[in-house]
Amino acid sequence: MTSETTVFEYGTGGSTLFLAKRAFSVESVEDDEAWLGKTQATLDESDLKNVNLHFEPFDFSCLDGFEQSSYMNKLSRPHDLIVVDGQDHYHFGQTLSARTLCFRHAQDFVRQGGTIVVDDSWRYPEIRESTSCQKLVVHESTGPGRKGVTSTDLHYY
Repeated sequence: MTSETTVFEYGTGGSTLFLAKRAFSVESVEDDEAWLGKTQATLDESDLKNVNLHFEPFDFSCLDGFEQSSYMNKLSRPHDLIVVDGQDHYHFGQTLSARTLCFRHAQDFVRQGGTIVVDDSWRYPEIRESTSCQKLVVHESTGPGRKGVTSTDLHYY
């Protein structure tokens, strides 16, 4: 990542602050208005003005209509780095998730030479199976918010 990198992020939080300090611009979509407010306050405290936050509510307990939602389709132009780390009502054994749909959508908008990052990727084997990336790197480690090993995937295009 360089100071010229453009970023799109599904979900906001600590990663938004991290990315904003390093990238040219960050555009993020969030479904939780209270959480979005906390993220905005943190950005304001840090005097970071290169972030554009969008509030797009969606009921993730039912994915009907998600592919047409403003949340998913807020990503509408190419970016160098796309982070898939938003809300998801993950259940072990499910075959479709919001993150999977966001990833599929993101593949149409990642620039050549760009990267898609998928957090908690161990949950979504279908993403690894459907990627069209040139190189996939899987990082496994203990997670900060849970016991056990988690993973983050980097899809290089």
